Amino acid sequence: PGRQPRKISREPYKVLDAPGLEDDFYRSCLDNSSDDVLAVARGEVVDTLSLRTKRCERLCTLRSHTCTSLSWSNTCQHPHVLAVGRHNGEVQLWDVQRTHLIRTLPGHSRRVGALSWNGHVLATGSRDRGILLHDV
Repeated sequence: PGRQPRKISREPYKVLDAPGLEDDFYRSCLDNSSDDVLAVARGEVVDTLSLRTKRCERLCTLRSHTCTSLSWSNTCQHPHVLAVGRHNGEVQLWDVQRTHLIRTLPGHSRRVGALSWNGHVLATGSRDRGILLHDV
């Protein structure tokens, strides 16, 4: 009559090769969307991988400043928007379906290491010790 405990495997069911992935505690270069699309930042390159279709695509190649954080939008209206924090303090919003830069959010002067969505509000945290709220 009681519920059976869920069995959780001790082995990964998928192993992805990501050469160039930075081993840095202060970066958050991996995020999974609600649509099972994995975003991975490797230096100046941001790639996406659909876990459903197994299709890998290059979203962008950033010039001169590496990606330091990634976060998918959590709103139903914009599920394909990815926030990309950069080493120079910029935050870029990308439409992943169209591979199009929507806009760049200024405000930080140093590495953006934290991104968090709450509806249409994006919170960004930086090494400049600032936390900014962007109503996007």
